Amino acid sequence: YFNEINTYIPPWHVVVSQLSEVDLVREHIRIVSGQALSVFSPEPHSRSHVIGVSVNAEDPMKDFAPSPGTLTQFEVPLATGAAIFATAKSGDLISSFYEPVIAQAVAVDSSRDSAITKLRVALSEFIIEGVKTNLPLLRAILELPEFKAGDVDSSLLLDKDSLKELLEKTRIDTEEDIAALIAALTLHNDTNSEQIINAAGRSEGFSIWNFTARLLNRNSMEI
Repeated sequence: YFNEINTYIPPWHVVVSQLSEVDLVREHIRIVSGQALSVFSPEPHSRSHVIGVSVNAEDPMKDFAPSPGTLTQFEVPLATGAAIFATAKSGDLISSFYEPVIAQAVAVDSSRDSAITKLRVALSEFIIEGVKTNLPLLRAILELPEFKAGDVDSSLLLDKDSLKELLEKTRIDTEEDIAALIAALTLHNDTNSEQIINAAGRSEGFSIWNFTARLLNRNSMEI
């Protein structure tokens, strides 16, 4: 028997759409307008692997409590091979009264490893300032051998010690990257060094190397 029927499009319809190559929103609109489905095959084409994550304005170390505030900077990845669905922009006020999702990233590929690689690159290029996010946690989870093997479940997020260990590893890796980059910029007397280092100190969960490449490329185009 049915307990309930939800007739709305769920937030993660993007994963199903990417997996099946069927635009669920379009089909939903066709149905409510009295049209027939445009998908005739009883078994729509299915790709091999789709992995999606929500980038949320929340603090994983405080029981994933919302992190309200103003997005002083919000830049999404460009040309990473993953589909990015942003629900916010720089200057937006993130409220604690609504869903804290500010972006979704979905990677599709023929193998799990390839999909994870695409998603790792995408998450490393988000630049978000003004609120705390779950980006460091997402990046750390993608590095776990058990996640890569598909042998992990949500119990991982219930163990605060495991969460702390994951986030601590991400912090150490970021600090090592910053130290190496400072040395490289100093060696080359780069005029962008102060801007890059300041950004690294304010933003969390992103690759300082990717950010530097984007900044230098942007500046070279402006010359």
